[in-house]
Amino acid sequence: MYAGYIYFEIYGIPLIVYFGIFTVIFLILTISVPLVNKRMKKKIPLRWHYSMAALAAFFALLHVISAILVRL
Repeated sequence: MYAGYIYFEIYGIPLIVYFGIFTVIFLILTISVPLVNKRMKKKIPLRWHYSMAALAAFFALLHVISAILVRL
């Protein structure tokens, strides 16, 4: 039932793949905030680190839930 929504293609790529790609992107952004703060004079606020981590967790949760729902 859910497979139709989860495998909905956008530019030929299923929606579940986009959830995984967004997860990786937000994880990289989360890691990059402290690294950039070490090397630059102008600091990125720490709230950006928490925001990126929350978005990464959200997309990871969507990715996992969609993978589980496909199997039901």
